Amino acid sequence: MNCTADPRVLLRGMTPEIDRATLGADDDQALEDKILWSSLTTCLALGEQARRLEEWRLRKAEQDAKMRELIRQNSDAIHKMAMLEESLRQMTLRAEAADRGKAEAERSAAEALERAVREAEAAKVEAVEKARGDAISGFLARGVASRGAQAMVVLGRRVLGRRVVRWARCEVGFPKG
Repeated sequence: MNCTADPRVLLRGMTPEIDRATLGADDDQALEDKILWSSLTTCLALGEQARRLEEWRLRKAEQDAKMRELIRQNSDAIHKMAMLEESLRQMTLRAEAADRGKAEAERSAAEALERAVREAEAAKVEAVEKARGDAISGFLARGVASRGAQAMVVLGRRVLGRRVVRWARCEVGFPKG
């Protein structure tokens, strides 16, 4: 219904009997007043509804804007969370690789240490055998009693009197004393 139109214009073409019967008016002036009042209250009601609808639209637009902002913030938070999860996964992988590398390095170091100890022991045994062989051949070549020289070399050191004779000092025979 057009609220800006004059109610009298709306009456043209209407038969007074139908209008009077519909509105319960007895004369044309009363009919016009009732139609005017009805139009006015209808326009006011429509205006109020339009105002409420506009307020609702504004609230809805504000809520939509807030919702879009929350969605954007949540999207940013989800993106940051995904980035943090990926970063944590990468750090975990690197830590695991470092642990594996550390374990491998420790194992390699232990193997190298064991190898070095074995080589040192082998070198020591070889040096002792060589020194023993050199000492025995030296003693035998000098005509020293082989039995005493062998005993001294095998034991490594022997107490003779008050002195300790070491096999390394035995290259020239028993020390004077």
